[in-house]
Amino acid sequence: MAVTSKKPILVDQPILEGLQRLREDECRRSTVGAAPSIQELARHLLRQGISRHETNKK
Repeated sequence: MAVTSKKPILVDQPILEGLQRLREDECRRSTVGAAPSIQELARHLLRQGISRHETNKK
């Protein structure tokens, strides 16, 4: 198994508030009131940003 190094990423208050708003929007859209965690949303947004960056480099 590969060893991975995980380190926390610190975010400022405006970013945290934006993630909370996204979470609340997802909760309202859900038929059962479920929403992803803030960590899941942050990971998803980072993946999208990295993917777009890689696409724009080509």
